[in-house]
Amino acid sequence: MQDPKVIPVTRILLDPQDIQQFLPRIVENLSLHRGLRLADEIHACIAGRKPDELLSIIVHAEHDPSLILATAILSIPTPTEVCHPISPDEHRKPNPPDTQPIRQAALPVRRLAEVLHAASFPNTSDDLISHASQLLKDRIKSELIKREIQQIRWITEPTNRGYPTQLGLMHLSTVQHMRLQMGRRHHENLGRENFNPGDSNDVMLSSQETSSPSRLHLHLQPVSWDSKEGLVEYFGLVEKTYSDSEDSPGFAAFNSSAQTLNDYRASPSFDPQGWFSLHESDQGKPIACIILSMPSRRTLELVYLGVIPSHRRTGIGRHALDLAITLACDKGVEQMVLAVDETNEAALQLYRQTGFQKTDRESVWMNEVQRIG
Repeated sequence: MQDPKVIPVTRILLDPQDIQQFLPRIVENLSLHRGLRLADEIHACIAGRKPDELLSIIVHAEHDPSLILATAILSIPTPTEVCHPISPDEHRKPNPPDTQPIRQAALPVRRLAEVLHAASFPNTSDDLISHASQLLKDRIKSELIKREIQQIRWITEPTNRGYPTQLGLMHLSTVQHMRLQMGRRHHENLGRENFNPGDSNDVMLSSQETSSPSRLHLHLQPVSWDSKEGLVEYFGLVEKTYSDSEDSPGFAAFNSSAQTLNDYRASPSFDPQGWFSLHESDQGKPIACIILSMPSRRTLELVYLGVIPSHRRTGIGRHALDLAITLACDKGVEQMVLAVDETNEAALQLYRQTGFQKTDRESVWMNEVQRIG
Protein backbone atom coordinates (compact mmCIF):
# COMPACT_ATOMS: atom_id res chain seq x y z
CA MET A 1 0.00 0.00 0.00
CA GLN A 2 1.11 3.55 -0.70
CA ASP A 3 2.11 5.56 2.35
CA PRO A 4 -1.00 7.77 2.99
CA LYS A 5 1.17 10.48 4.54
CA VAL A 6 3.22 11.02 1.39
CA ILE A 7 1.45 12.03 -1.81
CA PRO A 8 3.80 12.29 -4.81
CA VAL A 9 3.30 15.13 -7.30
CA THR A 10 5.21 16.10 -10.43
CA ARG A 11 6.73 19.49 -11.06
CA ILE A 12 8.47 21.04 -14.05
CA LEU A 13 11.55 23.09 -13.21
CA LEU A 14 11.64 26.12 -15.48
CA ASP A 15 13.86 28.47 -13.54
CA PRO A 16 17.59 27.74 -14.06
CA GLN A 17 18.15 28.64 -10.42
CA ASP A 18 15.76 25.85 -9.38
CA ILE A 19 17.59 23.37 -11.58
CA GLN A 20 20.96 24.33 -10.13
CA GLN A 21 19.52 24.17 -6.62
CA PHE A 22 18.39 20.55 -7.08
CA LEU A 23 21.48 19.49 -9.07
CA PRO A 24 23.65 18.32 -6.12
CA ARG A 25 20.82 16.08 -4.92
CA ILE A 26 20.23 14.71 -8.42
CA VAL A 27 23.84 13.76 -9.15
CA GLU A 28 24.86 12.50 -5.71
CA ASN A 29 24.77 8.82 -6.72
CA LEU A 30 26.52 9.28 -10.07
CA SER A 31 30.15 8.55 -10.81
CA LEU A 32 32.41 11.61 -10.97
CA HIS A 33 32.76 11.25 -14.76
CA ARG A 34 29.01 10.96 -15.35
CA GLY A 35 28.18 13.72 -12.87
CA LEU A 36 30.58 16.18 -14.50
CA ARG A 37 29.22 15.34 -17.95
CA LEU A 38 25.63 15.88 -16.77
CA ALA A 39 26.52 19.19 -15.11
CA ASP A 40 28.25 20.34 -18.30
CA GLU A 41 25.22 19.43 -20.45
CA ILE A 42 22.88 21.30 -18.12
CA HIS A 43 25.07 24.39 -17.96
CA ALA A 44 25.48 24.35 -21.77
CA CYS A 45 21.69 24.54 -22.18
CA ILE A 46 21.25 27.15 -19.46
CA ALA A 47 24.07 29.33 -20.82
CA GLY A 48 22.76 29.09 -24.39
CA ARG A 49 25.83 27.24 -25.71
CA LYS A 50 23.47 24.46 -26.79
CA PRO A 51 20.17 25.42 -28.47
CA ASP A 52 18.22 22.51 -26.99
CA GLU A 53 15.47 23.04 -24.44
CA LEU A 54 16.17 21.61 -21.01
CA LEU A 55 13.20 19.69 -19.58
CA SER A 56 13.56 18.95 -15.85
CA ILE A 57 10.86 16.99 -14.05
CA ILE A 58 10.82 16.39 -10.31
CA VAL A 59 8.48 14.05 -8.43
CA HIS A 60 8.35 15.10 -4.80
CA ALA A 61 6.15 14.76 -1.74
CA GLU A 62 3.18 17.12 -1.86
CA HIS A 63 3.71 18.28 1.70
CA ASP A 64 7.50 18.60 1.39
CA PRO A 65 9.05 19.67 -1.99
CA SER A 66 12.50 18.89 -0.63
CA LEU A 67 11.58 15.19 -0.37
CA ILE A 68 12.46 14.13 -3.92
CA LEU A 69 11.16 10.72 -4.96
CA ALA A 70 12.17 10.64 -8.64
CA THR A 71 13.60 12.95 -11.25
CA ALA A 72 14.45 13.17 -14.96
CA ILE A 73 16.37 15.71 -16.99
CA LEU A 74 15.94 15.67 -20.76
CA SER A 75 17.42 17.60 -23.66
CA ILE A 76 14.77 18.55 -26.25
CA PRO A 77 15.94 19.47 -29.77
CA THR A 78 14.70 22.61 -31.45
CA PRO A 79 12.84 22.05 -34.75
CA THR A 80 15.08 22.14 -37.81
CA GLU A 81 15.22 20.84 -41.36
CA VAL A 82 17.88 19.27 -43.54
CA CYS A 83 17.44 18.82 -47.30
CA HIS A 84 17.95 15.48 -48.97
CA PRO A 85 17.20 14.33 -52.50
CA ILE A 86 14.83 11.58 -51.37
CA SER A 87 12.77 10.73 -48.32
CA PRO A 88 13.35 7.79 -45.96
CA ASP A 89 10.16 6.11 -47.19
CA GLU A 90 11.54 5.94 -50.73
CA HIS A 91 14.34 3.69 -49.50
CA ARG A 92 11.79 1.18 -48.28
CA LYS A 93 10.12 0.75 -51.69
CA PRO A 94 10.78 -2.46 -53.64
CA ASN A 95 12.59 -0.72 -56.51
CA PRO A 96 16.12 0.61 -55.97
CA PRO A 97 16.12 4.36 -55.26
CA ASP A 98 18.26 5.19 -58.29
CA THR A 99 15.52 3.89 -60.63
CA GLN A 100 12.89 6.24 -59.25
CA PRO A 101 12.28 9.88 -60.09
CA ILE A 102 14.45 12.08 -57.90
CA ARG A 103 12.62 14.76 -55.98
CA GLN A 104 14.04 17.38 -53.65
CA ALA A 105 12.55 17.00 -50.18
CA ALA A 106 13.11 19.00 -47.02
CA LEU A 107 13.02 16.32 -44.34
CA PRO A 108 12.48 17.35 -40.74
CA VAL A 109 15.29 15.95 -38.63
CA ARG A 110 13.93 13.19 -36.43
CA ARG A 111 12.97 14.89 -33.19
CA LEU A 112 14.58 12.78 -30.53
CA ALA A 113 14.72 13.67 -26.84
CA GLU A 114 17.84 12.66 -24.94
CA VAL A 115 17.55 11.59 -21.31
CA LEU A 116 20.50 13.21 -19.60
CA HIS A 117 19.70 11.58 -16.28
CA ALA A 118 16.80 9.91 -14.49
CA ALA A 119 16.60 8.21 -11.11
CA SER A 120 14.43 7.38 -8.14
CA PHE A 121 15.53 7.95 -4.56
CA PRO A 122 14.93 5.03 -2.18
CA ASN A 123 14.19 7.14 0.86
CA THR A 124 10.70 5.71 1.46
CA SER A 125 8.66 2.59 0.72
CA ASP A 126 9.08 0.55 -2.48
CA ASP A 127 5.41 1.05 -3.35
CA LEU A 128 5.75 4.80 -3.13
CA ILE A 129 8.89 4.81 -5.27
CA SER A 130 7.11 2.62 -7.85
CA HIS A 131 4.18 5.04 -7.90
CA ALA A 132 6.53 8.02 -8.22
CA SER A 133 8.35 6.35 -11.13
CA GLN A 134 5.03 5.74 -12.91
CA LEU A 135 4.08 9.39 -12.44
CA LEU A 136 7.47 10.42 -13.82
CA LYS A 137 7.07 8.19 -16.89
CA ASP A 138 3.56 9.51 -17.59
CA ARG A 139 4.70 13.12 -17.25
CA ILE A 140 7.68 12.55 -19.55
CA LYS A 141 5.41 11.05 -22.20
CA SER A 142 2.84 13.84 -22.00
CA GLU A 143 5.49 16.57 -22.16
CA LEU A 144 7.21 14.99 -25.17
CA ILE A 145 3.92 14.51 -27.03
CA LYS A 146 3.09 18.16 -26.32
CA ARG A 147 6.41 19.14 -27.94
CA GLU A 148 5.88 16.79 -30.92
CA ILE A 149 8.88 14.63 -30.03
CA GLN A 150 8.78 11.25 -31.80
CA GLN A 151 11.51 9.28 -30.02
CA ILE A 152 13.33 9.17 -26.72
CA ARG A 153 16.84 7.83 -26.07
CA TRP A 154 18.94 7.31 -22.99
CA ILE A 155 22.67 6.58 -23.16
CA THR A 156 23.73 5.49 -19.71
CA GLU A 157 26.05 3.20 -17.74
CA PRO A 158 25.74 -0.51 -18.61
CA THR A 159 24.96 -1.24 -14.95
CA ASN A 160 21.89 1.01 -15.07
CA ARG A 161 19.38 -1.49 -16.42
CA GLY A 162 16.42 -1.24 -14.05
CA TYR A 163 15.36 2.38 -14.35
CA PRO A 164 15.39 2.68 -18.17
CA THR A 165 12.99 -0.28 -18.19
CA GLN A 166 10.73 1.45 -15.66
CA LEU A 167 10.58 4.46 -17.97
CA GLY A 168 9.40 2.24 -20.84
CA LEU A 169 12.65 2.16 -22.85
CA MET A 170 14.10 -0.79 -24.79
CA HIS A 171 17.73 -1.85 -24.64
CA LEU A 172 19.31 -1.58 -28.10
CA SER A 173 23.01 -2.15 -27.55
CA THR A 174 26.00 -1.69 -25.33
CA VAL A 175 28.82 0.13 -27.10
CA GLN A 176 32.49 0.52 -26.44
CA HIS A 177 34.06 3.92 -27.00
CA MET A 178 37.58 3.57 -28.39
CA ARG A 179 40.41 5.98 -29.07
CA LEU A 180 43.54 5.92 -31.23
CA GLN A 181 46.32 8.36 -30.41
CA MET A 182 47.75 9.64 -33.66
CA GLY A 183 51.46 9.86 -34.44
CA ARG A 184 54.11 9.61 -37.13
CA ARG A 185 54.07 5.83 -36.91
CA HIS A 186 50.61 5.73 -38.48
CA HIS A 187 51.93 7.44 -41.59
CA GLU A 188 54.84 5.03 -41.68
CA ASN A 189 52.67 1.95 -41.15
CA LEU A 190 50.34 2.97 -43.96
CA GLY A 191 53.22 3.57 -46.33
CA ARG A 192 52.37 7.11 -47.43
CA GLU A 193 52.96 10.64 -46.17
CA ASN A 194 50.07 12.32 -47.97
CA PHE A 195 46.70 11.16 -49.24
CA ASN A 196 44.19 12.88 -51.49
CA PRO A 197 40.58 11.70 -51.85
CA GLY A 198 40.23 10.36 -55.36
CA ASP A 199 43.56 8.49 -55.19
CA SER A 200 43.52 4.86 -56.27
CA ASN A 201 45.68 1.99 -55.09
CA ASP A 202 45.99 -1.75 -55.57
CA VAL A 203 45.43 -3.97 -52.52
CA MET A 204 45.56 -7.71 -51.97
CA LEU A 205 42.27 -9.09 -50.67
CA SER A 206 41.51 -12.43 -49.10
CA SER A 207 38.56 -14.46 -50.31
CA GLN A 208 35.87 -16.39 -48.46
CA GLU A 209 35.50 -18.86 -51.34
CA THR A 210 39.15 -19.51 -52.20
CA SER A 211 42.44 -19.70 -50.30
CA SER A 212 44.28 -17.55 -52.85
CA PRO A 213 44.17 -13.76 -52.46
CA SER A 214 43.09 -11.51 -55.32
CA ARG A 215 44.31 -8.07 -56.34
CA LEU A 216 41.71 -5.30 -56.46
CA HIS A 217 42.11 -1.74 -57.69
CA LEU A 218 40.36 0.41 -55.06
CA HIS A 219 39.27 4.02 -55.48
CA LEU A 220 38.20 6.37 -52.67
CA GLN A 221 35.57 8.85 -53.83
CA PRO A 222 34.31 11.84 -51.79
CA VAL A 223 30.57 12.49 -51.79
CA SER A 224 29.48 15.17 -54.24
CA TRP A 225 26.86 17.19 -52.38
CA ASP A 226 25.83 18.99 -55.57
CA SER A 227 24.83 15.77 -57.35
CA LYS A 228 21.35 14.44 -56.59
CA GLU A 229 22.15 11.21 -58.43
CA GLY A 230 25.36 10.82 -56.44
CA LEU A 231 23.58 11.33 -53.13
CA VAL A 232 20.91 8.79 -54.06
CA GLU A 233 23.64 6.29 -54.91
CA TYR A 234 25.36 6.98 -51.59
CA PHE A 235 22.10 6.47 -49.65
CA GLY A 236 21.64 3.17 -51.47
CA LEU A 237 25.20 2.12 -50.62
CA VAL A 238 24.70 2.82 -46.92
CA GLU A 239 21.42 0.89 -47.05
CA LYS A 240 23.29 -2.14 -48.43
CA THR A 241 25.95 -1.96 -45.73
CA TYR A 242 23.18 -2.06 -43.09
CA SER A 243 22.07 -5.50 -44.37
CA ASP A 244 22.83 -8.19 -41.76
CA SER A 245 25.15 -5.78 -39.96
CA GLU A 246 26.47 -6.88 -36.56
CA ASP A 247 26.83 -3.27 -35.41
CA SER A 248 23.79 -2.32 -33.28
CA PRO A 249 21.18 -4.14 -35.43
CA GLY A 250 18.43 -3.05 -33.02
CA PHE A 251 18.59 0.50 -34.39
CA ALA A 252 17.03 -0.67 -37.66
CA ALA A 253 13.68 -0.95 -35.88
CA PHE A 254 13.72 2.80 -35.22
CA ASN A 255 15.61 4.38 -38.13
CA SER A 256 16.02 3.86 -41.83
CA SER A 257 19.53 4.42 -43.13
CA ALA A 258 18.31 7.61 -44.82
CA GLN A 259 17.03 9.00 -41.52
CA THR A 260 20.30 8.09 -39.82
CA LEU A 261 22.24 9.95 -42.50
CA ASN A 262 19.86 12.85 -42.04
CA ASP A 263 20.76 12.89 -38.33
CA TYR A 264 24.47 12.81 -39.12
CA ARG A 265 24.07 15.85 -41.35
CA ALA A 266 22.19 17.70 -38.60
CA SER A 267 24.96 17.07 -36.07
CA PRO A 268 27.05 20.10 -35.00
CA SER A 269 30.20 18.10 -35.85
CA PHE A 270 29.03 17.33 -39.42
CA ASP A 271 31.94 17.59 -41.88
CA PRO A 272 30.84 17.62 -45.56
CA GLN A 273 34.39 16.70 -46.57
CA GLY A 274 34.34 13.56 -44.43
CA TRP A 275 31.91 11.39 -46.41
CA PHE A 276 33.42 8.84 -48.83
CA SER A 277 32.59 5.76 -50.85
CA LEU A 278 35.11 3.07 -51.74
CA HIS A 279 34.89 1.65 -55.28
CA GLU A 280 36.38 -1.40 -56.98
CA SER A 281 37.94 0.89 -59.61
CA ASP A 282 37.70 4.47 -60.89
CA GLN A 283 34.37 3.61 -62.55
CA GLY A 284 33.49 0.52 -60.51
CA LYS A 285 30.60 -0.10 -58.19
CA PRO A 286 30.79 1.17 -54.59
CA ILE A 287 31.52 -1.53 -52.01
CA ALA A 288 32.12 0.39 -48.78
CA CYS A 289 31.53 3.77 -47.17
CA ILE A 290 33.31 5.92 -44.61
CA ILE A 291 31.77 8.81 -42.65
CA LEU A 292 34.01 11.07 -40.56
CA SER A 293 33.26 14.11 -38.41
CA MET A 294 35.21 16.67 -36.42
CA PRO A 295 33.77 16.99 -32.88
CA SER A 296 36.76 19.17 -32.01
CA ARG A 297 39.83 20.64 -33.68
CA ARG A 298 42.01 17.90 -32.19
CA THR A 299 39.68 14.94 -32.71
CA LEU A 300 38.40 13.08 -35.75
CA GLU A 301 35.48 10.69 -35.21
CA LEU A 302 34.87 7.61 -37.32
CA VAL A 303 31.09 7.95 -37.35
CA TYR A 304 30.43 5.00 -39.64
CA LEU A 305 32.34 2.42 -41.65
CA GLY A 306 30.29 -0.09 -43.62
CA VAL A 307 31.01 -2.79 -46.19
CA ILE A 308 28.40 -4.42 -48.45
CA PRO A 309 27.71 -8.08 -47.53
CA SER A 310 29.37 -9.58 -50.65
CA HIS A 311 32.73 -8.00 -49.77
CA ARG A 312 32.88 -8.59 -46.03
CA ARG A 313 35.72 -10.61 -44.48
CA THR A 314 37.92 -9.95 -47.49
CA GLY A 315 40.11 -7.18 -46.06
CA ILE A 316 38.05 -4.29 -47.45
CA GLY A 317 37.12 -3.14 -43.93
CA ARG A 318 40.75 -3.08 -42.82
CA HIS A 319 41.77 -1.13 -45.92
CA ALA A 320 38.92 1.36 -45.40
CA LEU A 321 40.02 1.85 -41.78
CA ASP A 322 43.62 2.43 -42.92
CA LEU A 323 42.37 5.12 -45.31
CA ALA A 324 40.34 6.76 -42.54
CA ILE A 325 43.41 6.83 -40.27
CA THR A 326 45.48 8.34 -43.09
CA LEU A 327 42.89 11.06 -43.56
CA ALA A 328 43.05 11.73 -39.81
CA CYS A 329 46.83 12.06 -40.01
CA ASP A 330 46.58 14.45 -42.94
CA LYS A 331 44.17 16.65 -40.96
CA GLY A 332 46.74 16.87 -38.15
CA VAL A 333 44.40 15.69 -35.39
CA GLU A 334 45.74 14.24 -32.17
CA GLN A 335 43.30 11.40 -31.81
CA MET A 336 40.67 9.37 -33.61
CA VAL A 337 37.60 8.09 -31.76
CA LEU A 338 34.73 5.73 -32.51
CA ALA A 339 31.94 3.73 -30.87
CA VAL A 340 31.25 0.08 -31.68
CA ASP A 341 28.67 -2.45 -30.54
CA GLU A 342 30.52 -4.75 -28.16
CA THR A 343 28.79 -7.81 -29.66
CA ASN A 344 30.45 -7.01 -33.02
CA GLU A 345 33.53 -9.11 -32.32
CA ALA A 346 34.95 -8.82 -35.87
CA ALA A 347 34.97 -5.01 -35.70
CA LEU A 348 36.35 -5.00 -32.15
CA GLN A 349 39.21 -7.25 -33.19
CA LEU A 350 40.01 -5.03 -36.17
CA TYR A 351 40.06 -1.87 -34.07
CA ARG A 352 42.20 -3.46 -31.35
CA GLN A 353 44.71 -4.77 -33.88
CA THR A 354 44.94 -1.27 -35.35
CA GLY A 355 45.78 0.22 -31.97
CA PHE A 356 42.42 1.53 -30.71
CA GLN A 357 41.94 1.29 -26.95
CA LYS A 358 38.70 1.19 -24.98
CA THR A 359 37.94 4.37 -23.06
CA ASP A 360 34.36 3.82 -21.89
CA ARG A 361 31.25 1.63 -22.15
CA GLU A 362 27.67 2.82 -22.46
CA SER A 363 24.27 1.23 -22.97
CA VAL A 364 21.78 2.68 -25.42
CA TRP A 365 18.06 2.57 -24.61
CA MET A 366 15.34 3.90 -26.87
CA ASN A 367 11.64 3.88 -27.74
CA GLU A 368 8.98 5.65 -29.72
CA VAL A 369 7.26 8.13 -27.42
CA GLN A 370 3.81 6.85 -28.35
CA ARG A 371 4.83 3.32 -27.37
CA ILE A 372 5.76 4.22 -23.82
CA GLY A 373 3.23 2.38 -21.68
